[in-house]
Amino acid sequence: MRKSFYGKVLSAIVCLNAVGNAQTIWTEADFPTPKGHTWINPGNYEYGGDVHIQNINPVNFASNMSGKPNTGVLSIENGGKLTADGEVIVEQLGPTTGDAVLITDGGKAYFNGGLTAVNRNINNDYYVAGTIRGDSQLHVKGNTTLLSEYEKGYGLYLGEGTTNSFNKDSSGNGIVNISTGVRGIHSIGNTDFNQEVHVKLNANGATGVLTLDTASSSLTNFNEKVYITNNSVSNNTSTAYGIAVNNVNGVFNLNDGAVIEFGDTYTNGNEIGLYSGKGTLNVQGDLNIKTNSGNIQSVIYATNNGTIDITNSVADLKGDILSNNGARITMDIKDGSKWEGASRIGNSASTDISMTGTVWQMTDDSDLTNFSLLDNSVVYLNSDPSMGTFTPRTLTISDNYTGNNGTIVFNTKLEDDFSATDKLNILGNTLGTTKVQVRNAGGTGAHTIDGIELISVGGTSDGEFVKDGRIVAGAYEYFLSRGNGGTTNYNNWYLTSKIPSIIPPTVTPPVDPTDPGIIPPEDPAIVPPDSEASVNPPVFGGFESVFRPESGSYIANNAAVNSLFLHRLHDRLGDAQYTDSMSGQDKVTSIWVRSVGGYNTFKDTSGQLDTKGKSYVIQAGGDIADWSSNGSDRFHLGVMGGYGTNHNKTNSNMIDYNSKGKVEGYNIGIYGTWYSNKEDRSGLYADSWLMYNWFDNEVNGDGLDKETYSSKGLTASLEGGYTFEIDKNSDGNAFFIQPKAQAVYMGVKTDNHTESNGTIVELSGDGNIQTRLGVRLYTGNSNFINRNEKNEFQPFIEANWIHNTKEFGVIMDGVENKQSNAGDLAEVKLGTELKLNQNFDLWGNVAYQWGGSNYNDTQVTVGLKYRF
Repeated sequence: MRKSFYGKVLSAIVCLNAVGNAQTIWTEADFPTPKGHTWINPGNYEYGGDVHIQNINPVNFASNMSGKPNTGVLSIENGGKLTADGEVIVEQLGPTTGDAVLITDGGKAYFNGGLTAVNRNINNDYYVAGTIRGDSQLHVKGNTTLLSEYEKGYGLYLGEGTTNSFNKDSSGNGIVNISTGVRGIHSIGNTDFNQEVHVKLNANGATGVLTLDTASSSLTNFNEKVYITNNSVSNNTSTAYGIAVNNVNGVFNLNDGAVIEFGDTYTNGNEIGLYSGKGTLNVQGDLNIKTNSGNIQSVIYATNNGTIDITNSVADLKGDILSNNGARITMDIKDGSKWEGASRIGNSASTDISMTGTVWQMTDDSDLTNFSLLDNSVVYLNSDPSMGTFTPRTLTISDNYTGNNGTIVFNTKLEDDFSATDKLNILGNTLGTTKVQVRNAGGTGAHTIDGIELISVGGTSDGEFVKDGRIVAGAYEYFLSRGNGGTTNYNNWYLTSKIPSIIPPTVTPPVDPTDPGIIPPEDPAIVPPDSEASVNPPVFGGFESVFRPESGSYIANNAAVNSLFLHRLHDRLGDAQYTDSMSGQDKVTSIWVRSVGGYNTFKDTSGQLDTKGKSYVIQAGGDIADWSSNGSDRFHLGVMGGYGTNHNKTNSNMIDYNSKGKVEGYNIGIYGTWYSNKEDRSGLYADSWLMYNWFDNEVNGDGLDKETYSSKGLTASLEGGYTFEIDKNSDGNAFFIQPKAQAVYMGVKTDNHTESNGTIVELSGDGNIQTRLGVRLYTGNSNFINRNEKNEFQPFIEANWIHNTKEFGVIMDGVENKQSNAGDLAEVKLGTELKLNQNFDLWGNVAYQWGGSNYNDTQVTVGLKYRF
């Protein structure tokens, strides 16, 4: 009996061992319905520890795990092995808690056709799939889909000491797709993701990918892009993470970048894209992180000696970069990168950033350790000034700064030395060249003395900061320059509304050489090692505030709209007096047209601006009525209209900028004329006109937006004179002298205009009364009778004194500039009037005006009149 008993026991052991080591083959025929709880373990007497599923179509496992909590529906344990040729689908139906797939204690699973696993119990806080303990392994080819789409859900757990891989199939297809609640991937083993990873989260304080403390090293490689959508919904103070390394022995390598986006309902919590509490997170490739709500909105956060290293990346970041407690962040981002956020550093941490072709919109005061701004990168220290109240911001660099064709944009309330401004504060050294742009934050412009400090340098100031584009406020031009080494620090850079005058150096006359004799050597002085040689920086001379050339354009436009259509009687009508031999009656009904071209130059009152302008006018009109009160005098009443344009350009003799102005407009009006009409052509005349004018104006300064505005208003004239015959020959030819006077009202007005940079522009000088006193000397036929039987040639010369009660000017943010010395002008005028035949008259003249400060104006007029 004893021998029989032991023989049976031995046979049973051999049998069990044979079952445990033999491979079990399953085909699709073994899955008429989903298999329930399946436990692949060498100790499983039913199908042993090595199962091979030879399937083409998906096979299913499903169980509610009743009575078997806290384990997997499909469990590979204690060195067990599962190989599946096709897709495997596993469902944990609940209500019992546990995993859908569990690989533990040296188990190995090879899903060569993909894996789909689902937890359906909304109270199940176990992972959908996990590998734990020992040398457990999980390898998937094709698609991996893990679903636990409820707030308590967890996705994929890859435990310490495990080895795992996720690969594309033989056709190059496949991704990891995890949709869960609290945590997407917890990786503390050694894993290669050789395909895209997509994680979608929807729970309070959720984390996309995480590693926590381990006793052994942990390495996770994401060799294709990682996509994380973290729709955290709670409004408490928890923190939602994208990718987090909190493992001193852990390394995450994102070798193809990541896309991390948060929802917009996380009102009181924190959103952090990349996090290293300890351990290392390395990123290469494109990086796109968007935070949208919460207290801390950080795209990158390193603390407690953690390291985040981002290299060769095209980044699109919305949120802050934070480093604290000895952590280190390095970021090298390339062409096309964008960042909207701030950088903060605390407690012996560091953040080094290098930007190439990048735009950084700084949203708050920021700190960096080392900063390189390279190749067309732009840093906006503040938001656009038009967005609201201006609060200055400072970018502080604790170590060194390097620039190479990058641009920093400051906001400054451009006024005096004490103007509010953004600042760049560099505690270390500077190298290279950086462009500086300055946007006016509501300043009205003012005189500066020492200037507005923009940039301070605590170390060696070898870097150069150069102005890029115009810096203007009100009437003033601002400049960027180093300190003068006297009243201002030579290492620093300042904005001033003035440029230095050039003071020639003192020249010491040569001295005849003499024998210097022998000078005994002296002991060299001992210089303490901490002392520095004395440096005498250059000393600048006096300064002069600089006016913008645009003020010259505004002045020229203002003068043009008020003077383009001004004229005198002879400019409009020529000589209207003659007799019709056929009827014996005066014949004066006519239409006329005149064309005027002009060239004008003037200086402004500062003496810095020279303006030149060209104008053209064409005007036409005609009599609509004429009558006589006593048979010898004559009244005319007519209407007229015209088109005129002026193009002007202002150059500054202080700076290399200019401004162009343009005026284009029309007018309509009426005129009335009275001649006493004595037969010897002597006697009184009077003329008046009233016109309504309207214009479109442009001012276009170098590097500034084009400004457009309109003008409109009335102009009116009253003119009178008396003609004396002073000499006459037998042929009836005589000389005449005609003293005359004219008063013109210039009432074309322009409403206040606000430039795109915020400067308020007011034009002055409208309402000017221009008076003219002059005399005209001409020759012609004095015989009134039979004048229509011959042509007539009437040359003339005229001299005038012109006085303006106001000078045309501009007020830019309260600072006025005007035409210089245009109040009193002298004029000479030469021309002729021709009667071609009984119906046509032709006239032409050249007028030249001049005043002080090189003011001059030349006009050429040609007119034609047809009588009928």
